[in-house]
Amino acid sequence: MAENGFYNMGLLFLQAAVAAKKDLAARVDIRMIQSDLFDDTETIFREIEAFKPDMVGFSLFIWSQDLTRQLIRRCGQLAPRPVILCGGSALCGWESTFLAETPEADLVVKGQGEATFAALTDHFLNHADPWQTLDRIPGILFRTRGGTIRETPALNGNLSLDGLPSPYLNGAYRPVNRMMFETSRFCPFNCDYCSWSKQSGRQRGNAFSLAYVRRELKWGVAHRVRDNAFFDAALNYDTRRFIRFLTLLEDLPVNPDPGFASHYFFFLKTESLNRRQIQAIRDIRKACTLFLGMDHLSLGMSQSRGDRTGLENAVDLIKTLTANPSVHVMAGMIIGLPGDCPRYTAEVIETLARIPRLHLVVSLLSVNPGTVMHTRAGRHGLHYAGTGVPFLQESRDFSEDAIKSLLARIEYHIPSGRVELNTLRVPLSRIRNPEVIPVGVRKTLSPEDWVRVGVAGIENGDVKASGYYPPELYH
Repeated sequence: MAENGFYNMGLLFLQAAVAAKKDLAARVDIRMIQSDLFDDTETIFREIEAFKPDMVGFSLFIWSQDLTRQLIRRCGQLAPRPVILCGGSALCGWESTFLAETPEADLVVKGQGEATFAALTDHFLNHADPWQTLDRIPGILFRTRGGTIRETPALNGNLSLDGLPSPYLNGAYRPVNRMMFETSRFCPFNCDYCSWSKQSGRQRGNAFSLAYVRRELKWGVAHRVRDNAFFDAALNYDTRRFIRFLTLLEDLPVNPDPGFASHYFFFLKTESLNRRQIQAIRDIRKACTLFLGMDHLSLGMSQSRGDRTGLENAVDLIKTLTANPSVHVMAGMIIGLPGDCPRYTAEVIETLARIPRLHLVVSLLSVNPGTVMHTRAGRHGLHYAGTGVPFLQESRDFSEDAIKSLLARIEYHIPSGRVELNTLRVPLSRIRNPEVIPVGVRKTLSPEDWVRVGVAGIENGDVKASGYYPPELYH
């Protein structure tokens, strides 16, 4: 159970795919293992070892690749040795390379995993020698007994998402303080630094019905879950569906407890916002946080749009949306995109950091395998970390000193409570060099207290830069 409110929603639906097949579910014991701590490999391994699984699966994210490989190597030494299965967004576009570089891994699932995971579970249960006929399972790469890597044809369609049992409604998972959702797995965008559209297959029909989403939201209200977070690539790519979604929120029943109120978080693509969408947001009465992707801003500033720049238009938009007291706005931007200018990037940070009721979340560019950005790294002069998260270190457009200067600028604004470097939450006891925390802040903390540390400023427990801590501690 994730006490910090974050958990892997994808793993819940893998469980649901097996639960949907009653004859299969009756013969399988599936356990989801997770931790609140991003680097807690020892605890997770001990749980795997104690469970003695026949198959162990890992869902990989960009930030967890090296940590997961540590677990995979250790699981490969277990006796009896489980089948080791991998998947997740971090592998999209370079599955074969990952499998070749990770000899302990046996299988990689490409793209969405529900149908393939259920098929693999059934296959290993019902075949005396499952490796002999594994090439019958579509959508996978696997290592043969001779050590070669084989890839099967792509899966022709995933399971119907509405046909999957809800892990909340069927009792498989009880969230502590936050419910996580996705209404659609379609991504209409094609960002060079991301592989999500490649993984999602750009299938517009790959969505949960809003009726399905409404049933889960009603369950959350009845069970007093306050925070509801939607992790679609962007909810507003389709205006008609987005307005139906906002209407759904408005029409949800209200918990009779006068001290209870639900809150809703979702991502929006700034370029997709139109007058109808903006008006619907201005009219909403439920408490919402909108995360606006503004990765284009620093580049846009150098390209005048008449007598107004992209930044000025963004400021006007933010002020329009925050005129509704029910709406809180977060803006997300990336430092280091090719073609951007450090001077303009700094101006964007300075301008947005001073807007009331706006919270700015800044991320350092991650040059992720499987993305166009990674393929073209040489063309753009991108140099990035070779271990851990592949954060940009310098490029043709951003020198190492320019990046350090921009990170320092973020740190300067953090005490205002309106700016942060994209963060991870860890207990103070996990930080190996707590002396970097300002003394006034450190005195208020116990070893068990959780702090937020900028992901570009922590490595193996060492905090590389100070200031990335809960802003309320500064006041």
